[in-house]
Amino acid sequence: MSHKHVLAIIVLIGLGVAVAFSGRLDIAADENSVNSTPVATSIQDGEIISLAKAQLFLASETTGFSIDVYSKDGIVTLKGHIDSVEEKEYAERLIENIDGVVRVNNELTITP
Repeated sequence: MSHKHVLAIIVLIGLGVAVAFSGRLDIAADENSVNSTPVATSIQDGEIISLAKAQLFLASETTGFSIDVYSKDGIVTLKGHIDSVEEKEYAERLIENIDGVVRVNNELTITP
């Protein structure tokens, strides 16, 4: 197993632990109204982020750790600086193929 694979596994384990405790409760402006985000939705977004980061890190076509991944209700946003248009397009295609991803907002900036 390569050094890169070991690091990806460590990242996934760390993110998995964070996802396990990601349920939250938001209090609205009106103290009589409580909005809650279902834990299942938070976990799904956490799983998407974990898988996306691992795939981006393991893919030789991308610069893995230079890409930030955010997910809200299956809508994934990619941010960061990358080397080429090809890398930007590849990263988007890679993320689109993850189960649970509804859409990808590709905000990656090319800085050769």
